[in-house]
Amino acid sequence: MAEQQPQKGKTSNTPKGIPAKAKASPELYFHPDSGTFLLFEAKDNKLLEQEQTFLSQLMENQLAAKESLENIADQCLVLAKTNPRAAEMKLKPAYAKVNETTEKLREALKYLTPAVNDGKLLSANTKSSAIGIMELIPMSKRGAAGFKMTYVRSDKIANHVRKYELSKGDTKSASNSFLKKTVTTSTPDANGNTKEKTTYKIDSEKLLKQFSAIKPSIKSSIAGTDIIKNADFILTDWAKEHNKTLEHALDDINQMYKDSSGVDLSAQAQLMRFSRGLSASADYNPLDKQLNAKVKGHASFVLGEAKGEFKKHFPDKMGTEMTYPNKSGKEGTLGHIKAVITIAAAGSVGASLGVEAGLLVDWGGKTAKGYGIRGANTKLELKSLPGMQKSNISLPVPDAQLGGELSAFAGLEASLNLAGTIEWKSPEENHDFKVFAKLMPGITLQAGAGASGKFYITFVKGKFRIFCKAGLCWGAGAKGSIGFDVDAGLLVEFMPMFTHMLRNMDYIKMVELMAPDAFEMFCMLPILALSAGVQISELAVNELQDALIILQNDLAQESKRVKLMQSINNDPDKLKFTTPETKGAIIATLMNSSIWDGIDPRNQNNDLTTFNAYKWGTLKRRKQAIFNALMWVQSKSDYENVMQHLTMTPGAGKDNWKTNQQKVINFLSGSEIKWMGNFSTQYGEKIEWLYQNLPDRKSIDPSAPLKPIPRSQMDKYLAFVETTHNSTMTA
Repeated sequence: MAEQQPQKGKTSNTPKGIPAKAKASPELYFHPDSGTFLLFEAKDNKLLEQEQTFLSQLMENQLAAKESLENIADQCLVLAKTNPRAAEMKLKPAYAKVNETTEKLREALKYLTPAVNDGKLLSANTKSSAIGIMELIPMSKRGAAGFKMTYVRSDKIANHVRKYELSKGDTKSASNSFLKKTVTTSTPDANGNTKEKTTYKIDSEKLLKQFSAIKPSIKSSIAGTDIIKNADFILTDWAKEHNKTLEHALDDINQMYKDSSGVDLSAQAQLMRFSRGLSASADYNPLDKQLNAKVKGHASFVLGEAKGEFKKHFPDKMGTEMTYPNKSGKEGTLGHIKAVITIAAAGSVGASLGVEAGLLVDWGGKTAKGYGIRGANTKLELKSLPGMQKSNISLPVPDAQLGGELSAFAGLEASLNLAGTIEWKSPEENHDFKVFAKLMPGITLQAGAGASGKFYITFVKGKFRIFCKAGLCWGAGAKGSIGFDVDAGLLVEFMPMFTHMLRNMDYIKMVELMAPDAFEMFCMLPILALSAGVQISELAVNELQDALIILQNDLAQESKRVKLMQSINNDPDKLKFTTPETKGAIIATLMNSSIWDGIDPRNQNNDLTTFNAYKWGTLKRRKQAIFNALMWVQSKSDYENVMQHLTMTPGAGKDNWKTNQQKVINFLSGSEIKWMGNFSTQYGEKIEWLYQNLPDRKSIDPSAPLKPIPRSQMDKYLAFVETTHNSTMTA
């Protein structure tokens, strides 16, 4: 039969090759791991092609089902809110398809043997006791340019198939005989130290030279055929592509593989490559630029080393809505939380992620050593629609209960190969997810018995640390507890999240979720930043005791109190996400005046271009800062809570709010003259107006955005415009 003309095509999740209708013919395959060429007679080759088509189709079908489910889930993020029934009807068949294709794939792979010895699958002794996936390269082009990867189970290769092994030379393995070792030395560091790095690439010249030595034996066995006439080209092309992906990792993840050890031909690597769908039954050139289309959304894949980078949103792109009982006894919301995790996996670990339907994330008992990540033998279930998952953080989150794994993947653990963030979406409208904490492998500090099964926050070595049940972020398929660190740069996002919790959650329940020293630090940090005139992310405080000393020393200085006043007056919005304890401590600090405060012109308003400058009163700017510190109180109840905590150290104690309010009135009324009316600032009287015009707590929707007192209203309180007590003011 004449050779087919070259066909052009793209790789895809469904093979599109042109079926061969001719009678089966002999074929020569190369098994790189053992450095062996296998010669199949026509009848044996026909069975082998059926095997590789069978396995390929199973993997391709599952990849297609997973990709389809992901796409449908994305489409249903909006549909779930408007038409839940329609979303469910779209998703259920997609879930069923993934489970169906996964079960068929598992059935074919269930007899694979764990920890197969590399390069031994072809030996008679190994074949009787172990089964593995073998990666073979056919040596004839069969009407297409380049080469293709063929994957078969080792027990499907008959014992009588003829084998031609490359020369081992001085190595223990034939495959090592054509790998080229390269040793590079790093640039000296600051101390002049260097590091040596050893990598291996395929030396195509050595490979072809060794192949030439066994060619005569192969030709004599297949006289009259030309199935090896393109073998040199195919072997060279195969070597080039494996080497190339090490140098040019897909999706710009080169940095991740800077410590690459080189081409990996092991049994584990072969299994990994199979699990990424690189065995399209009739598609050639699976390693060209089209490769990434196949694995897009599932892995950025480095072929030569059989490494993949999996980036996943857990439980989905809309995360889990954190709920809790609010002060009204109803369900309150903290917005949505999700984990965005990058899993770097190689070999059998990576294969388990590809073969199984879901992921098992096992954090229990492994926190100090690393995290267990593997494929999970569990049927995917539509427990909640995308974006609609909820978790009450005041209740324990049970560990996931999952089935067993395929024997080939049992006991696998990918240690310390995760990177990720925890992201939060405010319950306020038109907000996007923002990173507020980073996954921290190796955390050994436990949250403590009081936080068992809950979302819990501590402060350790200068960072807020969040512990929570893995199920809160991951949902089904997660076990144990996990830890996240809030770096200084992430405090800007962390504080709004916690302030929403404090705003609506019953205080007793709230303090169960945060260690006392962490809460005190949370209250102190804004004051330290404001009094220093810096951003909160610029602070570096390791321990609570250090913060207390700094706070006491700073606020004992009149210049620091002025800086605090100026920071608040210049931008009252900096107090939007602060606790009542913080606001109370700020007001107490602003009232702490000495003779130096009284004569410092910065505390006065001497700007003659403003109407306020002509009103009678002292320390006007200091008093204005007290009003501005209250700009973001939400209700009368919120105001009362601030007044309860009028202490120089946040949260140091509380008193009757009316008693403390009178202290504030007395300070604000200092030097004011009642009978002068609008010719005097009358701040003592206006602080009571501010309180009376605040809404009652019951009239505020707990899910509504935080609202400041309107600027126009604040101008009246601050005597920037003419006003009377009878003016109509609304909060």
